[in-house]
Amino acid sequence: TVAPAGVFGFQSASYNTTVAEGSTGTIIDVSTVNPTESSVTYALTGFHSADFAIDTNGRVTYIGSNSLSVGLSPYTFTVTASAAGKTDITRDVTIEVVSSSVLPDRIILRTGQTLSYYNAGAVTHIIAPIADDGSYDLIKGIARSYSKPSSSFVIDNATGLEWQDTQLKDPANAGQAELGCSTYGVPGEWRLPTIDELRTLLDYGKVSPDTKIDSLTFSSRTHSQSDRFWTSSQYKDDVNLRWYVDFSTSVIAAYDSAALYTYRCVRVTGEDRFGRGNFVNNNNNNDTVTDTTTDLMWADDASAVREDSDWESVLNECDGSGLAGHQDWRLPNINELASLYMRIGNQAIDHSIFDNIEDDTQFPFNTDIYWSSTTYIDGTNDEALVIYADGNTGGLSKAGAIHTHEYYRCVRDVN
Repeated sequence: TVAPAGVFGFQSASYNTTVAEGSTGTIIDVSTVNPTESSVTYALTGFHSADFAIDTNGRVTYIGSNSLSVGLSPYTFTVTASAAGKTDITRDVTIEVVSSSVLPDRIILRTGQTLSYYNAGAVTHIIAPIADDGSYDLIKGIARSYSKPSSSFVIDNATGLEWQDTQLKDPANAGQAELGCSTYGVPGEWRLPTIDELRTLLDYGKVSPDTKIDSLTFSSRTHSQSDRFWTSSQYKDDVNLRWYVDFSTSVIAAYDSAALYTYRCVRVTGEDRFGRGNFVNNNNNNDTVTDTTTDLMWADDASAVREDSDWESVLNECDGSGLAGHQDWRLPNINELASLYMRIGNQAIDHSIFDNIEDDTQFPFNTDIYWSSTTYIDGTNDEALVIYADGNTGGLSKAGAIHTHEYYRCVRDVN
């Protein structure tokens, strides 16, 4: 079972993760619920325990002499956590390794949110009356995994992207940021990331105002003059507006490209997994749409344009849906929901495929939003992350707001 808030115990009832073959760095986080109440030590035992190490923060890394292999998968071991005056607690861990060739054509990462925030914003952990993002995080999406072969860059093993990790440049306009990346390191290797690439670094498990990026891997996490980072992605067809990511608030928005924000450069060493989705109308009166690149099925019936200003009510609506004869619908997390948004041209979601869309997108007054199951963690936890009709992402009260229209689109896994 999962311990209640404030009680020494694990954050999850079980630990199972899927990683790409050859992954290095942090493989899984098995930290306890309240590791600061006393000095916590961790130990690994079991069949593959010698191939892994665990640090004082509960982060497990692979240390085997050979690369993580599909042939030896699954890797299994047991983690034991000990604290003064407490009874030792254990969890079994299973790590499935897959070839990068069988990973989805488009990567959807886990959000990093491992606790449930259902029930008026209270932390109720992974066992909740109705599941939100934290209830699914350990089983939905590709696990985050970083390695740092050099002090100057970080490799994201899940996406294949390599990220600059030297001292961040002083704030610049978007054009200057693009030039700065094009001349960084070996000219021509590095560039300014797209919006879909940069948002993969957001860790929604971080509590604001902590910077929402892996603090144990990245040494350069933000700039003293700016938490906002430029991307190379243009807002719709307006050459004067660019997308940025705010790593303090997790806001993703568009702004005047002349504004001064910092930037982090990227280079791609593997297959590009950030293309557009391939959305197909299913043969059920067009009530569902499947993205064959992510294997996610989306509701496209009347519920997708039904207003509901209460986040917990929406969680219940998706959980209880029997659309198209399926009983495993849920409210999408923020990364899944974002996979619908193209953020190119003048349509955020493809109108040629989806029949039921509410998208008042008159910049900068977006009034139509779609709920995600991800909570904006700031201590009060009374906001959920939402995506506005044009692709802007931010927090909204779980009770809704006066000047917005709140909608939801349920999702399920095809496989």
